[in-house]
Amino acid sequence: MGRWNYRVARGTDSLSGSDYYVIKEAYYDEAGKIDGLSQEICFPMGESLEELRCDLKMMLRALKKPVLNNSDWMVEPDEEEDAY
Repeated sequence: MGRWNYRVARGTDSLSGSDYYVIKEAYYDEAGKIDGLSQEICFPMGESLEELRCDLKMMLRALKKPVLNNSDWMVEPDEEEDAY
């Protein structure tokens, strides 16, 4: 499995035009460049309080990194899928 970490992603609400921020998983290629962002928003979780604490710490580290634009990582549906 490749390297990943949490990152903050900025999106824009399609109705209000307001920005919002979420935590997502960022995946990196072998050169250390971001290769993709998870489509799902991440929530802290763990099988114990210690695991939950560690997950929260990893998410807090994301706040120290540059914010990514969610739209730069959106996957466009295939034209074939649109036909159904």
